[in-house]
Amino acid sequence: MAHAKNPQLSNTATSLSPFEEELEAFKSRLKPQEREYFKFSTEHEFTKEIDSLQTRLHKGRRQQNMTKLKGFIEAMNQFGKVIDVFCQTSEVLAFVWGPWKLLLLIGDSFSTAFSELLNTYQQLGRTLSLLLQTSDLFSDDKNTAEVLAIVYKDVLDFHFEAFKYFQQPMLKQIYHATWKTYKTKFSDLIHNLDQHGLLLLGQTTLAQARKSRELETARRLQDRSDRDCRARERIIGWLQGAGMDSNVKNDHAKLLKVRSNAPNSGKWLLSKAEFKRWFGRFPSIPALLWINGMPGAGKTVLASMIVDQAQALSHTTVLYFYCKADNPEKNNFLSIGRRLLLQLLEQNPELLYYFDSKYQSSTDATLTTISHLEELLQIGIKNTASTYIILDGLDECPVEETKTICSWFRKLVEDQPNANSDQIRCLFVSQDEKTTRQTLCDIASLKIRASDNMEDIAEFSLHWSLRIQKRFGLRDEERVSIAKRIPDVCGGMFLLAKLICENLYEQANIDDLNTELQPNTFPQEIDEAYGRIMVRLSSQMPSKGKTDYCLLLLSWLVCAKRPLKWYEIQTARSIDLEEHTVNLNRYSFRDGPKDICGSLVEEDDVNGTVELVHLTAKQSVFISPQTPHVTPRGDKETHLNPSSKFKVPYPERVRESIYRGDQIHNDMCELSKSSGISTSACGP
Repeated sequence: MAHAKNPQLSNTATSLSPFEEELEAFKSRLKPQEREYFKFSTEHEFTKEIDSLQTRLHKGRRQQNMTKLKGFIEAMNQFGKVIDVFCQTSEVLAFVWGPWKLLLLIGDSFSTAFSELLNTYQQLGRTLSLLLQTSDLFSDDKNTAEVLAIVYKDVLDFHFEAFKYFQQPMLKQIYHATWKTYKTKFSDLIHNLDQHGLLLLGQTTLAQARKSRELETARRLQDRSDRDCRARERIIGWLQGAGMDSNVKNDHAKLLKVRSNAPNSGKWLLSKAEFKRWFGRFPSIPALLWINGMPGAGKTVLASMIVDQAQALSHTTVLYFYCKADNPEKNNFLSIGRRLLLQLLEQNPELLYYFDSKYQSSTDATLTTISHLEELLQIGIKNTASTYIILDGLDECPVEETKTICSWFRKLVEDQPNANSDQIRCLFVSQDEKTTRQTLCDIASLKIRASDNMEDIAEFSLHWSLRIQKRFGLRDEERVSIAKRIPDVCGGMFLLAKLICENLYEQANIDDLNTELQPNTFPQEIDEAYGRIMVRLSSQMPSKGKTDYCLLLLSWLVCAKRPLKWYEIQTARSIDLEEHTVNLNRYSFRDGPKDICGSLVEEDDVNGTVELVHLTAKQSVFISPQTPHVTPRGDKETHLNPSSKFKVPYPERVRESIYRGDQIHNDMCELSKSSGISTSACGP
C-alpha cells in the first residue's frame, strides 16, 4: 500500500474526507467541554496516564493487568498510519485517545468496572489487530477509504458507549444491574469490526456489506427494542399502579394552553436576582429556591414557564410536579416520587435495567415502600449530569406530607458536595403559609408581589378585551376601559383577572355586560368574582331546577375525596338510593359540566375529570353555615339569593350520593348486578 497521501482524497474547502465526516458526527454527540478536552489528546499523553494510573494502583495495592491494553494501543497506532494515507487531520486520532483518558479515571474509583473495561478493550485490540494485519494489501482508492471510515466509526461508537456508561456518577450502585445489557452492545460493535476484514480484502463488495450490516443491525435493534419495551412496561405498571391515570404532561399541556393567551407571561422572573442565582450556570450553594405568593397569583403558570426554560437547556434532566389539594394522586410524597421516577426513566433510558432489577426484587405490585422509592430517587437523580426539580403547590398537600416533601428534597440538594453544586437544583413553589414557611424559611426565597404581575395581567386583559369587543360589538374606547379596569382591581391576582374576564365574556347581552361593569357590581376581590359568576349562572338558567343542579354538582365536587370523572357524576345523579335503581337515560345531565357551572369548574379533556377552577372556589362558594358570608353586591334582582342559596353546607345526602367519593363506579356496578340492571350503566 502506498504511504503517500492520495491527492484524490485531499481535503477541500467544500468537502470532508469520510473520516472527518464520521468525526464531526461523533463530536456532535459530545458536550462542548468534552470536545475541547479531547481534541488535543495524543498517544503519548495516553500512555503517560496509563503509567501514572499503574503507579497509583500499585501504591494502593489495587493492581490491574494494564498489559491488556497493549494490543489496543498497537492496533490504534497501526490504524493511525493507515488513516494518515487518506486523511492527515490530527483530530481524527485525538478523539480516539481522548475518551480513554477520562475512562482511566475509573481505575481509581471502581476496580470491578475497570477490570471489565480492560477485558473489553483487550477484545477490541485483538479484533483490530487481525483486521489490520493485512494492511499492506489495502488499496488506496475511495472504496477502501470508505470501508476504513466505517471501521473508524465503529471504534468511535465503541468509545462513546463505553464513555457514556462508565462515566455515570452512580456506576457502583447500578453496575451489577446494568453491565450485562451494556456488554452486549460492545460485543455487537466488535462483531461489526470482524466483518470489515472481508470487505478490505475484497472478498465482498461495499454494497453487499452495507446491506448485510443494515439487516443485522436492524435485527439487533429490534431485539433490544422488544426487550427494553417489556422492561419499560413492567416498570410503568409498577410505578403507576391500578387506577392511577394522572399524567403530569397533561397538567403541563393545560398550563401551556393557559399561557398561550399571554405568551410573555412570567418573563419578569428571569431578570430577578434570586432566580438567576438559582437557575444560572454556577448556582448558589445550596441550589435551593422558594417562590411564594398569595393565592391566585399565577404561581402554577409561573412554574410551568420555569419548566420550559429548564427544558430548553442542553444535557439537562427536568423533573416537575404540580400538586393538587384533595387529590391522593397529587398531594403526597409517594405519588410525587413515582411520577418523578417515570420522568427520570423517560429522559435517562440508561436507568431502565437498574429500575427493572429493583422491580424484579420487589414484593410490591405497585411501588409503595417509601425506602425503596427514596433509594430509586436518590440514585436516579444523582446519576444524571444535571437535574432541575420544580415542585409546585406544596401548600395544597396535607401538613405532614408538605414537611416530608420539603425536607427530603432539601436534604438531597444540601448533601451535594460544593464541587457538584450545579448537579441538582430544586425549586419549591407555594403560598407563604405556616408549614412551608417553617420548613423553607432558611433557604433563598422570592416573593411574588402585585407589581411583578401587573404587566402580565394587563396583557391578559387586553387579549380578553378584544374578544369581549368582538362578541358584543363594543367601541374602541369601551374596550380600552375594560382592559384598564381589570388590572387596576386585581392587585396582582391573576385568578381574579381570569374570573372577571370570563364572566364578562359569558354575559348574555350588552345590557347584562353593562350591569357587570357598574361600580357597585364590578368585583374588587376574589369572593365577589365568584359571586358574580353564580349570579350570572342563576339569571341565565331558565328554571330553578337548573340552578339547583348547578349547586348540587358544585357541592359534589367539594365533598368528593378525589377528583370525579364526568361519567361517575352522571352515575351518581342516576342512582335512586331509596328505590335501589339506576336510570341513566332518565336522570343523567343533558348538559356538560361547563354548561351547568360555567367557569367555576374545569373539565380535563384527556381523563374526563371535573374539578373546581381553584382551591379558593371551595372556600368562597361553599361555606359552612357558621362561616360569615361575603354577599356580592348588586344581586337584589337576580333569581339567586346569595344570603340563602349561596350558603351550601356539606350535606350528608350529598355524601351518600357520592358513594364515599372513591367507590361510585364499583358500587353502582354492584347495585346493577343485585337489581338485574344492565351492567352497561356502570360507565366505561
